[in-house]
Formats: sequence, structure tokens, C-alpha cells
Amino acid sequence: MKKGKRYAESAKLVEKNKEYEIKEALELIEKMPKAKFDETVELHVKLGVDSKHADQQVRGTTVLPNGTGKTQRVLVFAKGPKADEALKAGADFITTNTFGCNRIKMEEAKYEAKDMLLAAVENAKAARKEVGREKDAYIVLDIGPIGQLLEPMGTLTFDEAYDIILEQIETVKDQVDAVLFETMSDLYEVKAGILAVKEHTDLPVFVTMTFEQNGRTLSGNDAETFINVAEGLGVDVLGVNCSLGPDELKPIIDEILEKATVPVMLQPNAGLPCLEHGETHYHVTPEEYVESMKDYMNRGAAIVGGCCGTTPEFIAQLSQAAPETVAERVVEKKT
Repeated sequence: MKKGKRYAESAKLVEKNKEYEIKEALELIEKMPKAKFDETVELHVKLGVDSKHADQQVRGTTVLPNGTGKTQRVLVFAKGPKADEALKAGADFITTNTFGCNRIKMEEAKYEAKDMLLAAVENAKAARKEVGREKDAYIVLDIGPIGQLLEPMGTLTFDEAYDIILEQIETVKDQVDAVLFETMSDLYEVKAGILAVKEHTDLPVFVTMTFEQNGRTLSGNDAETFINVAEGLGVDVLGVNCSLGPDELKPIIDEILEKATVPVMLQPNAGLPCLEHGETHYHVTPEEYVESMKDYMNRGAAIVGGCCGTTPEFIAQLSQAAPETVAERVVEKKT
């Protein structure tokens, strides 16, 4: 397909093999003219989120009871176009391939965002049917960041963010079993999302934020603030996903396990991403990944899984390693 003029202008601004700092990448994006939906300009950011790969990775999450001490069948989340493979590996939940499917990001797409949301749910149902899991596998609506910064860092108002998320919820709320907000970096946007679901449905809400190595999200939120705000809003599950590997995220995960009173969900990347010949690669093996995750399971993590760089093989091995009982967590009392 021949690329348009605006794509060419944007592409000239990007150094193909450079890893950009977050602030530098945001400033560069602001300079880019809008191109067509299918004319994506990639740039690699040290946060570890690769726009091309992050939205298409198979995600897996093994779900365990929160410190109940009861024997429980292991449940698994899966995301993306290979959901059928993840189900075969042991998944019990399919998250829809709708990470960026809102009217802001899909403004110049060929189809309306609502139509794509409905199609994504149908794809999830088809994957479930294909592997004969219609009676024991569930569908979860996957929602990622809106794509614009909220005030005061950006120009998007809280009410606008709420309405954008609500459109997604209203479109498929009767066809899904839960809602997952993942790779979130702005706690204000998280608040809009939780409220949109809680005020209009009875669906469970899971939220995972992405943290940098300094222990904060892109917008400056720390883990304790995230816990306090999300639990105050009635979130059902909270945790961390993306950005770093299970070992690099240990300080953040330790704090969440110590302070969260709701079930904790962990979906790290398959280690730190490496840029090789212009492509992002992850070098942690399924065996290494699962070995790192065992410690969190033994300390009461209720939901464990994988984000960028993980595959159905990671999920299969993680499911096999997950204990049938979850260790109770001693949660730090809030004052």
C-alpha cells in the first residue's frame, strides 16, 4: 500500500534504531501530523512498550483464590489474536483484542470503534467455540489507555475520558463477563474507568498499571497511591502489567502484595525488551519466567500471567506451576 504524505512527514522525524526517553517520545509525537489508521509510525521507547507488539501479544493470567486456603482450579487469562492457542494451553478467560479500540484512537479507521468492539467479542466467542470451551471459558473486555493525556498534563477533561470509556462499556457490557483496564499510567484515567463500569454495570473490574524502574507510572503515581485510590473506588482486582520483567518489577510487586486488600494481579513482560536490527525482542525463557513468578505465587499473588513477549508456552508452564492453594497475605493496616 502506498503511504500518504503525512506518514512520510512523520517517518522522517523518527530515528529507526533509537530508543527514546519517555518525555522525548511524547514531544516527538506532538510534532507528527495525523496519518491514516493503517499508516503506523513506530518508535521505540525505553519504557518497554512497543506499539506494534504490545497490542498483539498473547496475554495469559492464572487466577488463584485470594488467601482462602481452599483448593481451587487454576484459571487463565488470554489476550489477542491467538486466544485459541492460549485456551488450549490452559486459559479460562479470553480478553478481547480491543486494547486501543476507542473513538479517539480509531478516529480515522475504516470502521467505527463500536463495530470493532462488537467484532472483537464475536472473535473471542469464535475462539472459545473452536476449542470446545463454551461452557467453562469467559470473555473479558480489554481496555487500554485512551491515547490522550488528561488535564492538567493534557487537554482531555475527566468527563470526556469517562464518556469515551463508557461508550466502550455500553457497547458490549451484556456480552462480556468482566472488564480489564491494563497498561494504565494515569490514575485519573483509572478513576474514570472504574466509575464508568461501576455506575453502569455489575461487572467485576480489574485494573493493572504499568510502572517504570523509578517506582512510578508515567504520570508520577506510586503503588501505594494507586492501591488507596483504586480500592476506595471499589476495584475488584488490582496489580501491575507490562514495562518490565518479573525480576525488575520486584520492588513494586512486593509493595502491592504487602498493602493491597483485594486480590493482586501480576502480568510482567518476558524480561526487559532489547532492540535488535530495528525489532523488539524478549530473551527470558518460559522456564526462567515461571521460576521468577513462583515466589509471588507463594506469597499470595491471586492472579499471575504474562504481558509483552509471553506466548501460550509461558501460560502452559505457568498453569502447571501454579499451586492449588494460595498463601495468605499479611496486609499492612492502613492508618
